[in-house]
Amino acid sequence: MYVDKAQAALAEGLSELNELLSGEVAELSAAVAASGISLFKADEPLELP
Repeated sequence: MYVDKAQAALAEGLSELNELLSGEVAELSAAVAASGISLFKADEPLELP
């Protein structure tokens, strides 16, 4: 019984967190697009440190 309640609370919390992060990512993406900054250059390979 307690496990079911804990799982339900965790699922609800994760759902809310996912919604919040989705909104933040969308807002950040829109801001980057509006600024005209290119995060990657299509003609150059992405180099990782």
